Amino acid sequence: GCDLDLDRLIRDGVLTAAFPVHDAVARRALAGRWAKRWWTLDQPLDDVRDYFGEKVGFYFAWLGHYTKALVLPSLFGALLLL
Repeated sequence: GCDLDLDRLIRDGVLTAAFPVHDAVARRALAGRWAKRWWTLDQPLDDVRDYFGEKVGFYFAWLGHYTKALVLPSLFGALLLL
């Protein structure tokens, strides 16, 4: 960045909040590797972590694991309904 102390500026009342701007090139690259492969249940977790941060990367890793773990029970439940 530009070496601004955003915490100080917020504390002094110069700013009310600060939000990061997305990098359009990185966002498009991530969308190309991620959103277009929905049928594989695989996610580019390293890329997600690098772009959004550790917490969001871990969240999507957990969702991917949970989704894969529920495939077999959901198929079993669907068979029981037939």
